[in-house]
Order: sequence, then structure tokens, then C-alpha cells
Amino acid sequence: MASANNRRTLRGVLYPYRWRMLVGFAWLMATNAAALWAPRLLNEGVEMLRAGRPWRAVWPHAVLMAAVAVAGAITRVASRISVFNVGRDVEYTLRSDVYRALSRQAPDWFASFPSGDLMTRATSDLSNVRLLFGFTLLNAVNTLVVFAGTLPLLWGLDPVLAVACLVPYPVVFLAARGVSRRVFAQTRENQADLSEVGARVQEFLGGLPVVRAFAAEDHEHARFTAATQKYYASGVRLAVTRNLFGPVMGVLGAASALVALWYGALRVLDGHLTVGGLVEFNTRVALLAWPTLALGWLLAVYQRGRASLERLNDVLSAVPAIRDPEHPVDVAPAGGALRLEGVGVRRGAADDAGARWTLHGVDLDLPARGFVGIVGATGSGKSTLAMLVPRLVDVTAGRVLVDGVDVREQPLMVVRRRVAVASQEAFLFSATVLDNIRFGRPDAGEAEVETLLDAVAMRQDITALPQGIHTVVGEKGITLSGGQRQRVALARALLCAPEILVLDDTVSAVDSETEQRMLAALRSEAGRRTLVVTSHRLSAVKDADEILVLDGGAVVERGKHDALLARNGRYAALWGRERVLEELTRMERDLGGAA
Repeated sequence: MASANNRRTLRGVLYPYRWRMLVGFAWLMATNAAALWAPRLLNEGVEMLRAGRPWRAVWPHAVLMAAVAVAGAITRVASRISVFNVGRDVEYTLRSDVYRALSRQAPDWFASFPSGDLMTRATSDLSNVRLLFGFTLLNAVNTLVVFAGTLPLLWGLDPVLAVACLVPYPVVFLAARGVSRRVFAQTRENQADLSEVGARVQEFLGGLPVVRAFAAEDHEHARFTAATQKYYASGVRLAVTRNLFGPVMGVLGAASALVALWYGALRVLDGHLTVGGLVEFNTRVALLAWPTLALGWLLAVYQRGRASLERLNDVLSAVPAIRDPEHPVDVAPAGGALRLEGVGVRRGAADDAGARWTLHGVDLDLPARGFVGIVGATGSGKSTLAMLVPRLVDVTAGRVLVDGVDVREQPLMVVRRRVAVASQEAFLFSATVLDNIRFGRPDAGEAEVETLLDAVAMRQDITALPQGIHTVVGEKGITLSGGQRQRVALARALLCAPEILVLDDTVSAVDSETEQRMLAALRSEAGRRTLVVTSHRLSAVKDADEILVLDGGAVVERGKHDALLARNGRYAALWGRERVLEELTRMERDLGGAA
């Protein structure tokens, strides 16, 4: 689903900078005025010398010519500063808009756009747009001004010679029109191929441990080679189109200069044109050479920028599936009471034959500062249920209410400030442990962070790090173990002091001893804020006020720990299996110690 209101057009992107562009174009006009005046001064200088005028009469004219040249150089620099900076400002604004658009999208949206593709759109495509609104726009206007100013002056010098010199130009413009369409299509293809290469690189780097573990380096290299060959082939096709067009423009421009020189000499001999007039005429024809030669390149860059803007519009115009309500309701903090009414979540459109319900018919009534545990086999819907509370996933049916108000009626920022999440797949930034913990509260003091280290059983781990809490953990926290990353993520959530704390299998990667310390911390949290805890380990939720047992997206059992064990159903079976595994682990540890 896309919104035309968020699409960027060439005119719409440029409109906020119209006055600065006009200033730049004014400098450009002054540049061209100097360029158009210089050949006339040269003509007059030649005629002065042919007439035998003394040097003292000629040198003021030479000084004037030099002054005009200097003025033209100064105004040319000023025009480029004005217009080129607009291009950079356009790039800056679009980059901010793209980042903002990406930050609003729901997780499911990213399945249609590999990360490498999005990186290409946010880098290469933005650079193409910058060139379009900077260098290309300036030179396009410059070309129009040069032709509009030069053609009447050529006609005034010698209409017959002007017509002879301009015969090739209709061919130029017709060829340019055809080639520009081809460049547009080839640019889109080439940028898409570049996105695929980026996606391959990112996937390879992210999965490098797996690639090495399965000795799949050759296989991955073959996949990468195929992507780069495809990008290379489309790049060559684009380059051939662009680079063949440039020489054609050059040949046609050179043909005009040759006609001006040869036929112009004949016109001088016939008395229709003076020598100074011929010098001026050839100088003006030379002024057309660069715009003519650059025309093909400018059209290519224009089409590249236009194609890239279309690719950026795929991101900018995408309507977030999860967004602020049109008429948000202000909700005063009231402890974080949580209620689910007939909640269902469907993956896929209603008319999609492959659509399935990952949750259906889930009810829950949890008072403020209550504790609910959610358990079940892998794929039973635990994580989906947990992500409904902060609206990281939206319901397809039913309602999720916090303090009696549907979360879809509350501003997203309000909901997510009231709800903090720590998930099993803990993402850490390439920053210090301290900065990762206070990500949600950058103003938190170091002492406040230190107090959380014991709560998440992280004190000993932090002490062992080279710079302690100031150790940089690397990209995605690669220098920490999975359990350490989970505990840093838990500390990050606790520091935000939310009304509702959602923990999605946060103790899955820690040993049993660390788990017990973390569970003790969680029990202390119960009573201070509402807790929603999903876990494969039933020991993490056995003290909950209510436990939901999920299977196939539905609640098959619910109640307190003892009551569920007495029922001898699904929960009791899971509990018994967990006890057996714990006993086997203990026996293995004891045997290892004895050996």
C-alpha cells in the first residue's frame, strides 16, 4: 500500500530551495552574459588591429576583455556554490526522510526489501539524486541559456552561415530523446543489480560463522560471483549507451565547427563577413561545443537521478502498517493494567490462500503490576503475543487494552515509553556496554546503570571485560556471549522504568545458576510493574499470577503453576520434561567433575 502524498516529485523536492536556486541562476546569467560579451569584444579587438590602430588605443579594450573574463570566472564559481549546495541539501533532506520512513515500518515490511537493497537506496540512489539537483540542473539551465543567447547572435552575424552550422543539431536532439529513455530503464536495472550485490555481501558477513562451520565458502562465493556478474553486465550495457552517445555529440559539434571555419572563410572572401566577424562567429560556435558534447551525459545523469528518485519513492510512499491513530487518546499512567479481548493475528492477506492465524481467540485480564507467564512449544505464538503489547505487531482481530484503552488508539511513542521490551535475540549497537544499557535513557547516570548490574547477574561479567562497563562490544555485540547480550538487553529495559515490562524468552541463553539470579531479580520486579514473560523454561514463570499455555496460537491451558500441575495436562508434561533435562544436566556436570 502506497500513499501518493508521500511521493517526491522533481518539482516538489526542489520547491523549498527555489529562492536559493534563483540566486544561483542569477549568477549563472551573469556568467553567460560575460561569456556572450567576450566574443564581441574579441571581434572589435581584431578589427582594431586590422585597421592599424595604435597600441595605446587598443590596450583599454584588452583590459576590458580581461575584466570581463575575470568577472565571468567569479560569477561561475558563485553559481556553482549556490546550485551545488542545493543538491547537497536535497540529499540531506531525502536521507533524513528515508531514515524516518524506514524507522516507521513494521517488521513484516522489511521482508520485501533485503537490507542490501535498502542500503543501496540510502547511499547510491541518494547520490544520483544529488547530482540531478546540483550539477545536472545547473548545466541543463546553462545549456538552454547558451543556446538561447548564442543562436540570435549567430543569426545576426551571418544568417546563411548560421543555418549551415546548425543543420546537425536536430539530429542531436532526436538522438538525445531516444537515448535518455534507454538510460532510464538501464539505470533502474543496474541499481537493482547493485542492491542484490549489497544484499549478498551483508548476508555473507552476517552469516560468516555458519558459512565456515559448513565449509560453504565456495558455494557462497559462487552466489556472490553470479550477482556481481549480473551487475557488471547491466553496468556495461549502461556505460555503452552513455559513452557512445558522448562521442556522437562530439562529432556533431565538431562538424558544426568545421562548417563554420570552412564556409565562414568563403563568406569572408565573398565580402559577406569581416575577419573579426568570422573570429566572433567561430568563438560563438565553440561556446556551443561543450553544451552539445555534455548533452548526452546530462541526459544520462538526469535519467539516473529520476530512476533513483523512483526507487526512493518505494520507501518514502510506503504506508506503515503500524502507525499513530488519526485521533489519539491521551491516557494518564494508571499502573499498566493489561487486557486482551479475543485477540487474533493472521499472517498474510485475508484473500491469500497461504494466510494462517498465528494467534486466535486469546483472552487475558491482568491487573496493574500483575505477572503473566506465557509458555508453549516453538511456533506456538508466544513471541507474537508478547509483541502485541508495545504494538510491534498489530492484532487482526480483537483488542489489546492498556489501562482500559486500546493501544491502537494511543500514540505510538506513548505506548512504547510505557512498555519496555527485552527479547531473546538481543540486538546491541557497536558502542560501549554503558551506552547500550542506557539506550532508552541517554541521560541516565553511570551510577544508576551500575545498580542494575547485580539485578541482571552481570557484575562478574562486566568486571572481566577489558574496560569494564566502558568496553565497546562491537557490531551487534559480537564480543559478548548470547547470554551476556540478553542480560544487557534486560538491563536496558529495566533502566527505562516502564509500567509494563515484556520479556521474550530473555533467559534462554544463560546457565542455570545465572538463570536463578535473574529470576530472583524478576520476582523483585513483580509488584513494581506489570510483567509479561514468555519462556521455554517454565521455571522462569512458575511464580506468575497466571500462566497461559499456547499451542497452535490458541490458549489450551491457563492458571497458576500448582493448579496447572494438578491438572496433569500439557503444562505438567512440559514441567516434567524440564525437570528430567535439568537432572540429566546435573548428573553430567557431576560426572565431569568427578573425572
